Amino acid sequence: MHTDGRGLNVMITLLLGLVSIHIYEQKINDNKKNEKIFNVFKVLVIAFLIWIAEYYKCDYGAFGVALVLITHLLYDNNKVLYSVVFTLMTAVKYVISYSMTLPTTCFLPLTICAILPIIPIMLYNGKKGPGLKYLFYIMYPLQFVVIGLLFINLR
Repeated sequence: MHTDGRGLNVMITLLLGLVSIHIYEQKINDNKKNEKIFNVFKVLVIAFLIWIAEYYKCDYGAFGVALVLITHLLYDNNKVLYSVVFTLMTAVKYVISYSMTLPTTCFLPLTICAILPIIPIMLYNGKKGPGLKYLFYIMYPLQFVVIGLLFINLR
């Protein structure tokens, strides 16, 4: 996401999201008063991880870490609520991030394209799809050949 090279890549964002899930899932086997304090501590630590993602310019920033955690919390339990939250979070992120910097002609299609992945995510049934592994082994390098040929011809 950061073309100037000053940000951390998406793997750090995913790691922070995974750590957030791990912290969220921690339980305490003690009395109710300690459990409430522990839950407040968990929220503060997760908020700190989200802040780290934004402060150190991780790809997708706070949005990415929060989305990983929300996916964990909602996807299996309530897919409709998950799709609504995903759509709203993505739309708000794009409005905040890009409405001031992108021309209107580019902003709306980009926002729509960012929201469209919710369709295959919601259609996923938990089963392995068709075995297209070797097709992707061919398509990945082939796309670079096509892009290279276009670049050479459009010069």
